[in-house]
Parts: sequence; C-alpha cells; structure tokens
Amino acid sequence: MSASEVATLRAAYQAFGRGDIPAVLAALDPQVAWECPAELPFGGTFRGPEEVLGYFQALAGTFESLEVVPDLFLDAGPEHVVVRGRDRVTLGGEPMDVAFLHLATLRGGRVVAFREYLDSGRVLRRLDALAAGIR
Repeated sequence: MSASEVATLRAAYQAFGRGDIPAVLAALDPQVAWECPAELPFGGTFRGPEEVLGYFQALAGTFESLEVVPDLFLDAGPEHVVVRGRDRVTLGGEPMDVAFLHLATLRGGRVVAFREYLDSGRVLRRLDALAAGIR
C-alpha cells in the first residue's frame, strides 16, 4: 500500500465528516463493492458509487446524526487498509457509540472494495426498542 493510497482513504473519511459526499464518491472505483452487515435494515452489498450513495442516504434516514471517527489506519498489505474507529450516532434521540473496523481494498488510487464490521447487534436492539415504542 502506498502512502498516497492511505492518504486517499484518509481524505475520503475527512470528506465524509464534512458532508462532502461527492468527494467520497470520487474516491471510489466505478465498480466498487461496498458491504455493510446485511442484518441491518440499511445493510447489504452496494455496487458502484450510485448504489453507495443510496446506502449513505439510507443511513441519513435512519440516524438523526452520524459522525464517523476513525482512530487508526493500518496498512494491511499491498492493497488493503484496515480502519478502526467509532460511529457516533443519535438514534431515537439517544446517543450511541458503535465500534467499527473497515477493510478497504484500493487499486490505482481508488477504493475497489469496502467492508464494514460493526456491532450490528447493538444497533438492531436499539432499532427494535424504538419500533416497540421503548425509549
């Protein structure tokens, strides 16, 4: 992994933090495969920047606020970067911190694959409580 590819990924996280979604999408390969745990209502596999945009819109429709806070970028070989951090979200008026690991595969300076690992059970329990009218 080159330092410039790690910098590309860092810049994409910074762009997401600023709400600059076009800059995030520009870091993606046209054939990107983006995976989020399928058990989540907004989860699944999204192919291409347009589907990833739809995923981002689903996130915005689920959470009142979302802040992605990476704290470690780990070079994991010639094409991979592991990112560790926390999603700080508000769901049903309640703040939550949800730990994550992201695995990004980059080729030619663009993200070709992205896999999110997070505490989906915690998010699902909160969603279920909201659906049941429990605050």
